[in-house]
Amino acid sequence: MDCGTSNPNLVGCLAAATLVLIASLCLSAYGTVTFGGSKTAVGELPKNLQTAEAWSLFSGGFCVGGIGGTIFAYLILNNLDVLRQSIQFLG
Repeated sequence: MDCGTSNPNLVGCLAAATLVLIASLCLSAYGTVTFGGSKTAVGELPKNLQTAEAWSLFSGGFCVGGIGGTIFAYLILNNLDVLRQSIQFLG
């Protein structure tokens, strides 16, 4: 199948990383807008997510984990032949 690019795995990795960054920005914006002043949250939230600082830490962790996951998936997809050979050698 021709995807129109010489490296579709890299394009997919960059697209996934972009989505993770957008989601992280949205999480951070939500925390800042909802808890920035003296507002209280509507609904039930865990105690560790009831401040703007906690939401900032949460969104930062989400971003680091998401980008790490996209890089890990990219590395696995680019090295599938090596992994298959290793599995055949062991099995």
